[in-house]
Amino acid sequence: MNVVLGKKPSVSTQLNHELFLKFEKKEIVQKFPVEIENLEPAVIGAPLKGERWVAMGGYNGILGHRRALMPIGNKLVLSQRYAIDWIKFDSDWKTWNGDWKNEKNSVCYKEPILAVADGTIIGAVDKFKDQPPF
Repeated sequence: MNVVLGKKPSVSTQLNHELFLKFEKKEIVQKFPVEIENLEPAVIGAPLKGERWVAMGGYNGILGHRRALMPIGNKLVLSQRYAIDWIKFDSDWKTWNGDWKNEKNSVCYKEPILAVADGTIIGAVDKFKDQPPF
């Protein structure tokens, strides 16, 4: 769950969920306390350089990657939950120059992707062909 708060308020350290069940004439109430960590947000850098980048299909909405169920390991998982599609526009606000069927004509083709925080790279894969557009 995402909760957006303005200035750092004083908040509880616990969130309480209650589940109400009613069977015939019997009512059951089950309480589930969840501890809340009051942490400072992580400060990260931008993943791209330059201007006219737009984040599309991110996790903060009801459509797009947040709900993209994928069958992996014989079960459905939300493997793209936090994915973002970054789209770059040129000075005329176009995303393609020329034939859109050629990925090399995309305005963002070959743009560098930057690490958003310090870390260690433990692996990389560069054996697949570029995916055809659309």
